[in-house]
Amino acid sequence: MHDLREANKLDWGIKPQKGATSINGEWFNVKTYAKALFTAGISLQTYGQSLTFQVWESTSAAGDGTPAQLGETITMAHGVKVTMAQIKCTSVVLNDTVTITPYTFNGQGVLTAGTALVFTAKTAESLPNRQFDYDDDDNATAVSLMACINDATYGVPGLLGVEGSVNDIVVLTLTEPGDGAFTYVESD
Repeated sequence: MHDLREANKLDWGIKPQKGATSINGEWFNVKTYAKALFTAGISLQTYGQSLTFQVWESTSAAGDGTPAQLGETITMAHGVKVTMAQIKCTSVVLNDTVTITPYTFNGQGVLTAGTALVFTAKTAESLPNRQFDYDDDDNATAVSLMACINDATYGVPGLLGVEGSVNDIVVLTLTEPGDGAFTYVESD
């Protein structure tokens, strides 16, 4: 019998950091392991940013020889299949939109897209029309957008909008962590 720690290895290939580009992670000797699982995660990615994740095989810690890419290239774009996001409700104008697409697991570990819901900035709130009131102030805009997102009939199923640490921010989270994801797009 082997201890679990003898059969599995968990390491940070790239340490958490902010604002860096073209980062190479550490080299790990994994020749005694039959399989490897590589996971990437992002926190606090801002609008317009993306992360490209690749795993490369090298023959030594010195990087001798020509490395070979293992598996696929994964690109993580801002707001795509996320589990938490913040929407800042400042300088919103008439007809600005927030589009939210919920994703759920299909029972086989694959995320399946739901219906994209579009919330539009208007001069008065209308839940059935998914319209939020933008013209009072930034805080009121955030409260109105939260009301639209959280509405039991016309809101986003599986998603909860709450007030952020600053009044003009809406924090979006899943009502059941690990149950799915969502994609959101803000447009003018």
